[in-house]
Amino acid sequence: MSDQELEHPGPTWTVQQSEDLGTDVAEFREMLTAYVKQETVEPAKALGRYVGVGVAASALFGMAAFFLALGVLRLVQNETGEHLTGNLSWIPYLITVIVLLAIAAGAWLTRGRRTRG
Repeated sequence: MSDQELEHPGPTWTVQQSEDLGTDVAEFREMLTAYVKQETVEPAKALGRYVGVGVAASALFGMAAFFLALGVLRLVQNETGEHLTGNLSWIPYLITVIVLLAIAAGAWLTRGRRTRG
């Protein structure tokens, strides 16, 4: 049996001979540029949008925590009247810190567990 009579399983590959090497180089360069953009630039843009949304959400949560703390402080100061003045004026601030820590602990405990892999 000669090599031509052997059957080879799988796909048949054909190689086309190019007439112009410059055309092949230009085509390769275009393909390479498109591939690099697809694999690096586009994911980086998506990551940038993801980070931008995270920064905006973080800023909004920070402002919300500030206004919540200010509201709790003013509520405690107004509702206790003259009882927490003088040497006890620090107690409304302590209550505000405790409320914020309780909210932070609740957020920490209810967060989802992430698995690696």
